[in-house]
Order: sequence, then structure tokens, then C-alpha cells
Amino acid sequence: YVNAGVILLGTIIVLIPFTLIPANFVAFIVKERQVMSKHLQMVSGLNSAVYWLTNYVCDLFIYFITVACVLGAFFAMDKKIFIGDWESIAGTTLLFFGYGQAATAMAYSMNFFF
Repeated sequence: YVNAGVILLGTIIVLIPFTLIPANFVAFIVKERQVMSKHLQMVSGLNSAVYWLTNYVCDLFIYFITVACVLGAFFAMDKKIFIGDWESIAGTTLLFFGYGQAATAMAYSMNFFF
């Protein structure tokens, strides 16, 4: 039971920084709204869907680079919990990528409250 507790604690500690990444994406969008650059783009004829899709793709690209660095660190430190076998590697990668897409979309939907 002690080993399972250590594994759970290590997993939670790894995931805590990932909660801050989507918050950084929203901070940029809120800043754009404050300085009215989004409004200027909309007045200039930019389609709203293109604006949001471009932001989403760019933010996911930044997130994927972060995930690649984290996975590289897991390989460098030989963390068997996350990269022990092919199933662990696939599961870790899919969970990180799935979380990034979901958290970024959720953060975008919540940015209207700020």
C-alpha cells in the first residue's frame, strides 16, 4: 500500500503544473480583449471562427511541445510508472494530449467570465 501511495502522490504532483497551462492561454485572450485587439481584428473582417480556431491550434501546439518535453524528461529519468512499457507510454501520451485539448477548450469557454 505504501508503494501505491507514493505512485499516486507522484502522479498528482506531475499533474499540478498542467493545470496552469490553460490558465496562461486564457490570460492572453483576456489581455487581447482589454487592449481591444480582438475587436480591431473583428472590425477588419476576421471571421470569429477563424480567430478562435487559430488561437486554439496555436495553444495546442505550445501545449504539445510542453508534453513532448515532459515525456522526454520521463524517459531521461527512466520513470517506469509513466513509460514502463508500450501500454504505459501510450496511456500517458493519450491522457496528456486529451487533457490538453479538453482543458484548453474549457478554459476558452470560461474566459467570458473574466
